Amino acid sequence: MSQADLPQVSLQRYVDLVKRRRWQLLPISLLGLLVGGLVALLIPRLYVAETLLVHQAIPGEEQRGEDPFLTIANSARLSIPLSARKAAEQLKWEETLVADPHQRTQFDKDLASRIFVQDSNPEQKRQFALIRVFYRDRDGKRAASFLNTLVAVWIKSRVEDLRKPVEERRSQAKTEFDNWTRTVDTLRENKRTIEQRHQIDPTIDLPARRQASVARQLVAREQAQALEQLEGSLQQLERLVAEMTERLAALPARVPPAVEQLALQAQGNPIAAALLLQIELKRQEVESTWVPGTKEHKRHKATLELWEKRLRDMLAPTELGGDGLVPNPEHEALATELAKKALERDVARKQVEARKLAFEAERQRIEDLVVAWQAYETKIEELADAEAARKTARTELDRAEELLNKLDSKPPVTVPDGAAATVPPRPTDPSIWLVSLIGCVLGLGAAIGLILLLDVLQGTFKTVEDVERALSVPVLGGMSHLETEEERRDLQRVRKRNSLIVLALLMLGGTVLLIYLVNPSALPSFVRDVLSFLLGRG
Repeated sequence: MSQADLPQVSLQRYVDLVKRRRWQLLPISLLGLLVGGLVALLIPRLYVAETLLVHQAIPGEEQRGEDPFLTIANSARLSIPLSARKAAEQLKWEETLVADPHQRTQFDKDLASRIFVQDSNPEQKRQFALIRVFYRDRDGKRAASFLNTLVAVWIKSRVEDLRKPVEERRSQAKTEFDNWTRTVDTLRENKRTIEQRHQIDPTIDLPARRQASVARQLVAREQAQALEQLEGSLQQLERLVAEMTERLAALPARVPPAVEQLALQAQGNPIAAALLLQIELKRQEVESTWVPGTKEHKRHKATLELWEKRLRDMLAPTELGGDGLVPNPEHEALATELAKKALERDVARKQVEARKLAFEAERQRIEDLVVAWQAYETKIEELADAEAARKTARTELDRAEELLNKLDSKPPVTVPDGAAATVPPRPTDPSIWLVSLIGCVLGLGAAIGLILLLDVLQGTFKTVEDVERALSVPVLGGMSHLETEEERRDLQRVRKRNSLIVLALLMLGGTVLLIYLVNPSALPSFVRDVLSFLLGRG
């Protein structure tokens, strides 16, 4: 039969086939169910160890969003499998000692694939996250010990990861605190230096300091005015001394003696006394008789001067100096007054110089104080800023140390009491009933497909359509298959025998499985070992 002559597969044809071969379909389907269930039991089953983690809020971090723990749960789902190799290395598994990188990678992937992390309380506004961790392994003790080690390794790694940024913050805060402490000490030393150098009283407040500065400036202005007055007096004295010096230079130091002086000296000399009398009479005549400026006045005055000269010459060798002159009393009086004024000038000059020096020193002192106060106030502001910054750094340092102490004393992630992984009593993954059901369904489908395949491959005409399609001639009529009584009896015996065999096998398998589940010691050791191997309990 060619490909074109193959019978068409349809639902109606399949239904007819099932009706026609129902006694063949039943035992084959039961056998497929049995084989599928047995094959499903051959799938290796794993022990599932389970533990629970409670992750509290991270100290020092503000929880934001509707579900602030969702990020923590997602992070745990990704990071816990990454700690599998370290846990296996702590347990000293032989697989971790393999040197081949490819095998190590495959082992890591297989190990991570058998770890499952579940967020057990995905609720909004929760106060903590419940994280369940599962690990599947063919050995129950191995699964429990590995899961406990894995959780311990991950908690340690988690705490270290949380500590790392806090330690960096603490180190940075410690560095800033030390730097600001040195800055504060330096500013305080500079402040004390300014206080000592400029005699600044740190207990005086700013308003009092400004008032004292204003008063000092007023005193300085008064001193300046007094200095100006003193300089004015000095200038007057210097002008007076200069004038008196000029006048003194114009006056002769020695002058002819006056007539009155000669009269005293002439008392012991009669000739001089007579001449002195004539001179006195002549002076009275000149002053009272003759008009000044006239010829007679000049003639009589010249005679008077001649007689006075004769009198001086007469008395000079004995009473007067060798030059016939006497000290000028006016010159002496002016010289005495000049000396007095020069002394006053010198004293005033020294006072002015002293006042100038004092005023200049005070002015420089005030200017230095102004600059010093500005620098002092700047240092005070800088010191206040530095102390505030140091206080902030200290607060940050204390906060970081407090967070580290919290992380050390009470880690945010813990395993509750009684939640540690224990050895599973039996393998549970995958579910034996689910696997058996899937195997039975697949076996039944394979059996039905086998029946359909046998029917398709059988090269006989079974329906009128098969004959018409193969011979291309019209079918005039058909006749049903006539079975003899002997064929009918043989067919019935075969059907009963097959049904009984399948039923007996099913009952036997079910009985043995029930005895193994209820009391395994009642079975022979080899049967028990086979079933333990098939069910994954060995």
